[in-house]
Amino acid sequence: MQSFCLDSHALKKNIRITFICGSLEPGKDGVGDYVLRLGNALAEKGLSISLLALYDAHIDRTVNAILNTTEGINCCRLPRSMAKDARVIAAKNFIEGQNPDWVSLQYVPYAFHTQGIPFHLPSILKNIVGKSEIHIMLHESHLGGRLSLKNNFVRVVQIWVAKRLISLLMPAIIHTSNSWYQSRLRQIGIEAEILGLFGNIPIVEYQHLYIPWRDKIFTGVYFGIAPPLVDWENFMKSITKLVGKIAPFKIIFAGNLGPEGEKFIAYLKSFGTDILADIEHVGIMSAESLSALFQNTDFGITRVRPHLIGKSGSTIALLEHGLKLWIPLSVNQAEIAKWIDYRPDQCFHDLINLNNEYEPYLKEPRIDSIVKELNLLFVD
Repeated sequence: MQSFCLDSHALKKNIRITFICGSLEPGKDGVGDYVLRLGNALAEKGLSISLLALYDAHIDRTVNAILNTTEGINCCRLPRSMAKDARVIAAKNFIEGQNPDWVSLQYVPYAFHTQGIPFHLPSILKNIVGKSEIHIMLHESHLGGRLSLKNNFVRVVQIWVAKRLISLLMPAIIHTSNSWYQSRLRQIGIEAEILGLFGNIPIVEYQHLYIPWRDKIFTGVYFGIAPPLVDWENFMKSITKLVGKIAPFKIIFAGNLGPEGEKFIAYLKSFGTDILADIEHVGIMSAESLSALFQNTDFGITRVRPHLIGKSGSTIALLEHGLKLWIPLSVNQAEIAKWIDYRPDQCFHDLINLNNEYEPYLKEPRIDSIVKELNLLFVD
């Protein structure tokens, strides 16, 4: 694989990059938000960036726009309802108009097909990318674990699609976000390097806010959707183990908890106040308000198991804000050390150990280092 770096020579050549993803509705699509932030960060470095949403689920007609950035980012969004032939023509015309040196595919199966089996995607992309060099970021590739007969069929097709993307597009660079996904891709014959994710909430400096719980009660913030039902019992077991060992603490649930969110909160409340002094759901907040909230709590809580933390922009955001992170679904500290490669010293299996740790952690956005590490740009 080729290895490229962001340097002054690359900037002089005005490298042109077109990112392709499923949807680009701000706040409605995790990969879309990732692309918007990464594209903007690269544009601020002087690169020419354009964005193509190939199957946008949040619009009913084609949208062409120039995003409000320093340099301006050309953006084309094609609705999911669009006919295949019309989609290919529109996408090809957009890419030809941008004339990119690189096309970067940000891939999640369900972003390109409602059932997660984008059978026609490889041939469509082969038709539209032209002679550009190809980069593929496999955010997710295929289902895993114990599956039903139907989902096992989906898995088989997803693996075929992922391998077909590689064989048809012949990418110069393949990335994924964490070592767990890297090992799963290797099992199906795809070698990928790791490009870590950055958080989905920028760090915002704020004026002093009056936070009623501050310095009065140990408070954790949970950001993101509720854990799957299958994990509720294990999540609660991690909490009940603390009865009598630590003073009751407060949990603030922030953001969109998903369709099962209120039920999950009710489930936790049903166990009484021996360890959970209070539970509050503040709901969806602006990025600025979320950043201020993170900076006024004692620790973060994640729903994610250690091997998948590398794919969670919500969890990375907590770490970027300098929060100690409690992982209730972890097995032990050794599991955390095995899988987490970003700030593992901030991550704790045991809330008691977390509470006893007084080391202050740096507040720093990871996106800056990701942009520097990116092996996406070529020089010659």
